[in-house]
Amino acid sequence: MKIRFVAMLLIVVLIFSGCASLGELEPGKLAEKEFNLKSYEGKLTFGFEFEMDEKAVSELSSYEVKDLDIYRYLNGLKLSLTSIKVNNAAGGWSVKGFLEKGNLKIPFDFYSSGETAIVQIEGAKHPLVLDKGIANLVKVPRMVYNVPFIGLLSGYFTGETESDLTKLWQEFVKLNISNLPAPKGLTVRTNDNGYVGTQVAFSLDDAELKQLIKTHLRNVALDDPGLRKMAAVLYDYFAEQADDTPYSFKQLLEDKQMSSEGIYGVEKAILSYLALTWADESEARYLDGIRTDISLTADSNQVLRALEMQVTGANEPGMNQGVKSGKFTLSFQRGQIDQNVQPDLIEGKGSVMLYDLDTPERLLDQVDEKSDLFRYLKYELKLTKKSFSVSLDRKEDMASMLEIIKDSGESLEEAFPFGYISDNMAYAPVKMLAAKLGYASNMEETSDGTLTLQVGANKWTFKQDSKTALVNGQPVDMGGSVENIEGTLFVPVRFIVEQLGGNVIADPDTSYYIQVERD
Repeated sequence: MKIRFVAMLLIVVLIFSGCASLGELEPGKLAEKEFNLKSYEGKLTFGFEFEMDEKAVSELSSYEVKDLDIYRYLNGLKLSLTSIKVNNAAGGWSVKGFLEKGNLKIPFDFYSSGETAIVQIEGAKHPLVLDKGIANLVKVPRMVYNVPFIGLLSGYFTGETESDLTKLWQEFVKLNISNLPAPKGLTVRTNDNGYVGTQVAFSLDDAELKQLIKTHLRNVALDDPGLRKMAAVLYDYFAEQADDTPYSFKQLLEDKQMSSEGIYGVEKAILSYLALTWADESEARYLDGIRTDISLTADSNQVLRALEMQVTGANEPGMNQGVKSGKFTLSFQRGQIDQNVQPDLIEGKGSVMLYDLDTPERLLDQVDEKSDLFRYLKYELKLTKKSFSVSLDRKEDMASMLEIIKDSGESLEEAFPFGYISDNMAYAPVKMLAAKLGYASNMEETSDGTLTLQVGANKWTFKQDSKTALVNGQPVDMGGSVENIEGTLFVPVRFIVEQLGGNVIADPDTSYYIQVERD
């Protein structure tokens, strides 16, 4: 997925923070204020629009078309958080809102205490409980975290909780703020929309954004005091984790002065390289055709009160082939600053753990089939009850794979799906495929190498070395012969999957795996 303009959200917000004082607004203080906010109320909406090039899509392979699914999922999607209540002092927050796509509307409520989180979605049979780790990932937001999903993504990709990274994150923000250049074309005016403050707005085209990023990287690379301070904070963070690391890593932390100097050297080398080469790197091309328009309002206390943003993109490379253009819009407003706002609690009676819904089948079983939620999952997200990939190796490796499974005590039906390619055809154990598709209990194998699979009134019979399967007693060509490897029958994957009502999706650019799906 190449929706690079969404990834620019963090950069754009930080660019504001790097500006000099603008009227009554002092952008450099925004981060400091955000880190110390106790509570607030707010609301937020964001949405996506994409225009597809159907002619270009028609010329793509089936796998390339599937790669465009993310654009189809997001096209017309709108998320409205009509009530956000945050109390950082107490460590809790709540959200009420709804998701819209076409004629579908899915209301939901969310509450997090930092220890646990509960989400109640219209159409779900039970409230869902998120465990402590997930609850911490979405523990609410500060500064660029003020868009909750950004906080979620940031926590997800670092794999850490907010509390673990607070000091490190604060130092990172300060380092970036002190080195960001101001964008051109800024307009500033006094705001009188219910509170005294300043509104700042600007637009960035792709060339301006590229230059800003390059200048920013150069500024940070040359900020020796800032990099040394960041190195010291990184050392402290690593030292706290030392007990859980190998001894060789602990040795690198024995001398704080030398270790910090080493971290500083790594920072300097990486940033210098990026500053010199970034504009020439392929990643920079993905900003071509990207334009950002943004308006930010802060009150006289230097607290962010409103943010309006629109990011647009057109054609490749910023978009995948088959997508003409796209637009992301965001609107955020906030009030009741530090007024001891209390989140709305959710009763978790009859709830289930999200962790337990680890397969599409288990997830769909928890949803009312008459609800908009079910229709969204099934027809918009194309969620199927059975979905798995088959890893493809060499035929000569199959015997050792089977031996590994046997030694592990795992059954063939439980193992990760695997197989091989022969004459441009994928093969896999028939018992494994049938089990993954939900038919494990309907098989019978005889001593002469014949395997019978029965589903309802339908029966399939496979025999070793035969290219023909009997389907309800009638011979059908499978396109390849049944292979017996160490007593396990391998059959053409596409034949058995399609016979059992599934689909096989193959990537023309790789022969390492194929995807299997079935409702």
